[in-house]
Amino acid sequence: TWGLLWSLARLLYPPEKATGVFGIFALLYAINPLLLQEGMMLDIDCSVLTPILVLLLHEYIRMELRGTAWVRKYGWLSVLVAVSLWAKEFGAVYSAAALIVYVILRRQWRDLTGVVVMLVAGAALFWVTWWLYCRLTGMPLMFFIRFTILDKLMIGEGLLRTIAQQSGWGNAWFMVLFSLLNTIIWTSPFYFVLALLVIGWRLRVFWATKQVGPLDLLLLYVLATVGATQVYRPSGWFLKYEYPLHGVLVLLVAVYLYEKFQGCSWREWAVAGGVAVVAAAAQVGVTGDPVYWFFNMGLSGLRQHHVWVFYAVTAGVLLIALKVARADWRPMSVVAGALLVGTVGANLGLNWKQRAAYVTSITWNNYGEDGFREVVAYLQQVVPPGKMPICRGDFGFNLFKDDQPPRRRWIPWTVFTNARSVEEVVRNITVPEASHIVLDRYCMLRHLLPILLQYYELDQQFGLMKTGGYSFYILRRKNLPG
Repeated sequence: TWGLLWSLARLLYPPEKATGVFGIFALLYAINPLLLQEGMMLDIDCSVLTPILVLLLHEYIRMELRGTAWVRKYGWLSVLVAVSLWAKEFGAVYSAAALIVYVILRRQWRDLTGVVVMLVAGAALFWVTWWLYCRLTGMPLMFFIRFTILDKLMIGEGLLRTIAQQSGWGNAWFMVLFSLLNTIIWTSPFYFVLALLVIGWRLRVFWATKQVGPLDLLLLYVLATVGATQVYRPSGWFLKYEYPLHGVLVLLVAVYLYEKFQGCSWREWAVAGGVAVVAAAAQVGVTGDPVYWFFNMGLSGLRQHHVWVFYAVTAGVLLIALKVARADWRPMSVVAGALLVGTVGANLGLNWKQRAAYVTSITWNNYGEDGFREVVAYLQQVVPPGKMPICRGDFGFNLFKDDQPPRRRWIPWTVFTNARSVEEVVRNITVPEASHIVLDRYCMLRHLLPILLQYYELDQQFGLMKTGGYSFYILRRKNLPG
C-alpha cells in the first residue's frame, strides 16, 4: 500500500514535492497507533482489500493523466473491480461511489458510461469466476449472498440493522457518532481537525474553480468509505472496517501540510519534533491512556481524567508558541503547524502508554484487560484430571497448547452465551466434565449470573482494573472434589 501511495504521489507531483509529501505521510502513518495496529493485522480489510482498492484508484488516476484509450482503461478497471469483489463483497462500493460522483462533477458523461460498464463488467466477471468455483468445490451458489451481504446488512450496529430493529434513527446516529469518537480517541483530535481542514480546502478549491481533480477523487473515496462502513458496521468498537481509507486520507493530509510548510528548514522541523516529544510526555503524565478511559468508562472517563482539557490546553499553547516563533506565517499555517505537532505528540504519547502490561490491542473488545497469564496458570493447577473449564478459546488454546497430539480439552463458553433458553444453559453448564467457568467483563451475563451461581461459586478474581472490578472471574463447580 505504501508503494502504491508513493507511486501516486509521484504521478501527481514533481519528484522533489512528491518526496516531501511522502515524507510527511510516512511520519504521520508510522506513529499513528490505530494504523500501526491495524497495519499488522492478517485480515481481509487490512491485508488484502486495502491494497486492491488503492491500486484501483492509482490505475484510474494514472490512465486518466496519460489519456489511456477508453476500452483499455475500463477493461483493466473491470478486472480490478472483480478482484475487489473477491477480496470483499462490499469492496467495490467504496471506489465505485467515489468514481461516479467524480465523473459527474467533471461532466465527463462518456466516462460515466465507462464507470457503469466497469462495474457491470467487473461484477459479471466476478460472478462467472464465482460460479466456476462453486461448480468445482460444491459450494452453494447463493452462499455468497446469504452469508455475506445479507448477514452484514442486518447483523451488528450499522445503520440498517439499528433501524431494522426499530431502535429509531436517533440510536442509529448515536452508533455512528460513537464509532467516530472512538476513531478520534485513537488517532487524536488534532489529526481529526486536520482531516476536516483537508475537506474544507478541497471545497474551497472546487467553489473557486468549479473543477475537480485527482485529489478530489481521493477525498470522495475517503468519504464514500466512511459512509459505506456505517451501513453494515458489526460494532462501534471495530475500527478495521475503515482501514482502507486511512492511507489515502493521510496522503491528503500530507499534501495539505506540505502546501502550508514549504520553505521550512530542517532546524525548524527538529524543533517541532522536540516540542512534540514534550507534548507526548505531558499526555502520558496528565491523561494516561485515553483509550483505556474511554473503553472502560465511556465519556465520563475522558471527563474525569481531563482528556479534553489537556487537548484544548495543548492546542492553545502550541498556537501561541508558533505565532510568536513564526510571526510571518499566515493564520492557517500556524493552525496547521500546531495541529501537526499536536498529532505527533498525542500519537507518541499513546504509543508509549500502550506498552503497558494490560491488553492494548484494537482487534477485540477487551482493551485494558489484565491477568490473562495468571488465569491460565491458575487453571492449570486447579482443573482436576478428566475435567474441563468452560472458557474463551484463547484460554483453552493456551491451557493445552503443549498437548501432543493437540486436543481441545475445554468447553467453549458459547454453550451458555449463545444458549436460547434457561434449560439449555443449565444443561450445558452441568455436564459431568465441566469444573470451572471463566467470565470476563464483556460477556454481558448479568441476567445469567443467578443461574450460574446455583451450580457454581466464586473461586478467584484476576486483573484488578483501574476503574474498579476485575478483568476475570473464575467460578468453581459446587461440590467439586478437592
